Amino acid sequence: MRIFADLNVDTYGDFIALATCVSSIKESFSNAKLTVHFRNNRPYKIPLAECINANYFFPFSEHELLPIHALGSSSHRVKLKNTFWEENKLYKADLVISGDMIKVKMLNSNPFIHLNPPDRTKNKALEFLEKKGLDLSKWYACIYWKEAYAYRGLTHSRIIHDPQPYIDAINFIIDELNGQVVRIGHFGQSKIAPRKNLIDLTLHKNITEIELHAVNQARFFVGTASGPVTLAFSFGVPALVCDAGDIDGLWDTRHYLLTQHYQINDDKKEISQREAYDLGLLKPDIYCRQGVLDNHTVQIIFNKNKYILRKNNSDEIINGVKEIFKFTKENKHLEKKVRIDKKIKKISFPLDESDPVILLKPFSKRK
Repeated sequence: MRIFADLNVDTYGDFIALATCVSSIKESFSNAKLTVHFRNNRPYKIPLAECINANYFFPFSEHELLPIHALGSSSHRVKLKNTFWEENKLYKADLVISGDMIKVKMLNSNPFIHLNPPDRTKNKALEFLEKKGLDLSKWYACIYWKEAYAYRGLTHSRIIHDPQPYIDAINFIIDELNGQVVRIGHFGQSKIAPRKNLIDLTLHKNITEIELHAVNQARFFVGTASGPVTLAFSFGVPALVCDAGDIDGLWDTRHYLLTQHYQINDDKKEISQREAYDLGLLKPDIYCRQGVLDNHTVQIIFNKNKYILRKNNSDEIINGVKEIFKFTKENKHLEKKVRIDKKIKKISFPLDESDPVILLKPFSKRK
């Protein structure tokens, strides 16, 4: 079985989610060979792609295109000038997957096939973390929050303007739970006061490989809904998603969710997003990403109705940390994550309810 997967997405989270999907599909077949094709236009793509258990990687530049007729064994196949492509016969494919075709929810497997960072960078990453003060003989948690420069629009519901609740969570993990914290994120994020048992990777450039191993070895992950939390999902690391923009998106039972709160009326009474959803206040319309309720849709509804948003406070996040700490304590086999290989029972391709069903008439015979 030869599988060709085109990961035609650019964001960190979408790329790693598709990587998990294609890895899971490969593992569901016996003796399958996987070729991963992607546009190499982001510095994190090659390190993320190496987490996939693929046989071949075929990155291409921003200006290269792969014609569909370059795939297959037909005599009319378009031959590429790329020697690696031709010599390894990557054009032979029994199954061709495009990133637009697959979503995580299509894989009816729990848990998924978990990814792993490449072994070749493990020693380098762990040595780096040790030099920065991490005691690898003790447990630690990873933490991340999205800031304004990393996303479009200062008013977006996923942006954290005041990181104090997350800083309080860091201090709680270190002071009350006797743990360590590795902060991950983009270089240049807001600086926080240094302290013992806190390793801040946002002070360093181009360390995606270090972050991969840091997340993979963590006891649990705490962060906002964004690419890094998807990384934790894909590695099988227990995760607490804070300031979530929707009530969906968790992958399995080792993941926890803290949603934001709304003030719908002028009386300043708060309701949770779950309550808002049950009351029909978050019902998507045709202008909201084809009727799909995700964090982008919630943002549109939020702006359209002028709801007042209240993000998670320190107590809520700390209570969430207590819960996931308890979960990992009771499930000690999760503290040191191992790869889980489980066959997918089936892959479903649900019809999008917003798509019309069009029945085509048979073509008339050519006269």
